[in-house]
Formats: sequence, structure tokens, C-alpha cells
Amino acid sequence: MKKLVVLLAMALVATTSMALVDYGNSVHWTGTGDWTNQSNWAETPALAPDWAIPGWVVGNPYNTVPSTDLDWNGGYAHIDSGTVNITPTAKPDGTVNILYAGSNIGASIMNISGDFMVRDNIYFGYQSTATDVATINQSFGNVSFVNDGTDRTYLGRGNGTSIYNLSGGTFATPGDWDNFGTSTAGETGTFVFNQT
Repeated sequence: MKKLVVLLAMALVATTSMALVDYGNSVHWTGTGDWTNQSNWAETPALAPDWAIPGWVVGNPYNTVPSTDLDWNGGYAHIDSGTVNITPTAKPDGTVNILYAGSNIGASIMNISGDFMVRDNIYFGYQSTATDVATINQSFGNVSFVNDGTDRTYLGRGNGTSIYNLSGGTFATPGDWDNFGTSTAGETGTFVFNQT
């Protein structure tokens, strides 16, 4: 009987912890700086903030449940315009659930030299206009778009230009792909992958 009570208590704690995970919030980046620069991020809708910085868990002032649970902060990161730097000391320590880069805003650049993981979808150039340019420059670190087969990696969608420059580190996309280097009907966008 004691064993059953303990197991039920553990299940209740696990269920309660899972309920705290918020995968629906969008946080938008503008300006230039490191990923952990909170002043470059704005959460929408502007409700009680719980993200502060996408994928950032340890030290997040809005994380009211002291935890290092890497899935706690897992909403949607939008790189709307400007330049964001992901370095070994300025990177998400948790999971970024969905990433939008170069989506109908203008020019956006991601400079990656630290580890970076997107758990579900990545939209690179998705819904872009003809003048939008999205660039990812990876010089170091391990970048992974870990899809589970139902989620997709969209590279080269929309009407703009998407460029991935890989000069160091590893880049893995083990999940499902969609529109790699091509656009769907009615779209004129392009995707360019450069490895040096």
C-alpha cells in the first residue's frame, strides 16, 4: 500500500510539473545583441511574462518554479529583425520549441557559435516577402533541429531569400523535411546552403 501511495504521489508531482510548461507563447527579437539580452525580446500577447528569453531556464526571473527542467521554457522564438548572437556563454540552456527566422519582417541574422536546439518546427524564410533576407551563420557549436516526424523543418519557404552558412561545428536535422531549397506553389523564395 505504501508503494502505491508513493507512486501516485510521484505521478501527481510529474503531472503538476508538466502543466507548468508553456508552449504557446511567442517572444519576438529585434535589434542587435546576444541571445540572453532580455531588452531585445518582447513577449506577445503582453500578458504576465513567463519567458523573458526563449529557451532560457536557469536564472530566468519569470521562472517562479525554481527548476532546471530544460523543457520548462519552450514557446516560440521569432527573430523578426536585426542580429542575434548565440555563443557558448549566451545561449538557451533549455529548449526552444519553435523558431521563426526571416518571416515577413525584413533582414534577420543569427550568428551561432554555441549549442542550439529547436525541438519542433523551424520556419526559415517562412511567409517572407521578396525583400526579406534571413541568414544563419554557424561557426561553431552543435545545432540540431530535432523533429519527431510530425513536425517539419521548413527551409526556403516564402518569397524571400534564406541563407545558411556553415563554417564550423555540426548541423543536424534528423526529422522530417519540407521545402528544402524550394518553395511551394505560388512562392518565389530561395534557400542557399554554403559549407566551407
